[in-house]
Amino acid sequence: MIENTDHPVESSIMPVPAVLQGASYAHVWTGQLDVTGKSVGGQAPVKERNFITYIEVREQGAHDPEIRSLWQEIIRQNPGSPAPRPMHEGRVNPRNAPATRLTYYQTHGQMAASMASQELTRKWDQNRTNNTVFTRGMAHQLTQLRTPGIKGATDRPVAPD
Repeated sequence: MIENTDHPVESSIMPVPAVLQGASYAHVWTGQLDVTGKSVGGQAPVKERNFITYIEVREQGAHDPEIRSLWQEIIRQNPGSPAPRPMHEGRVNPRNAPATRLTYYQTHGQMAASMASQELTRKWDQNRTNNTVFTRGMAHQLTQLRTPGIKGATDRPVAPD
């Protein structure tokens, strides 16, 4: 995992999952957000939860020349890593800057964490059987960040295809 030194990972509650510790992922944001549970007796419990967000460096490199250059650095340090993906037509806007290439994604990381917090709140609110609302694997995926100004983009969350 590539650490964003402007916003370090600090989590004493849950370790960073092993899959995110390789060079393919870069940490972009860590923060605490509220998740509201199901209302009991007219009062909804509020729990503060830690969220840690990452980008997939090789995948995002197809949309951001600065992240692509980061993937090229990773390839030099880790021979045998997959080649960079071809650049796509849809690029990040405004353009990312070399000095802040991971900091650029902090706002997006916070937005993704906020969406996850809202989804947890929604699931807990609809939970009538007191079962867990957490699932393992790809049972549910949130997708966001089709940026306005890019062909085919929207400014609203979209469901995965």
